[in-house]
Amino acid sequence: MEEFKEGKLKSSAGNNKITDRKQAVAIGISEAKKAGLKVPKKD
Repeated sequence: MEEFKEGKLKSSAGNNKITDRKQAVAIGISEAKKAGLKVPKKD
């Protein structure tokens, strides 16, 4: 969320800045999974 708030978070498909908070959360969860962290499933 830090990168999102600072305007530095970009999509992986292109160099577009992420402006949607929900998309930023989804990217954060995806990165956490890639790092091997346990992430709770969506209800």
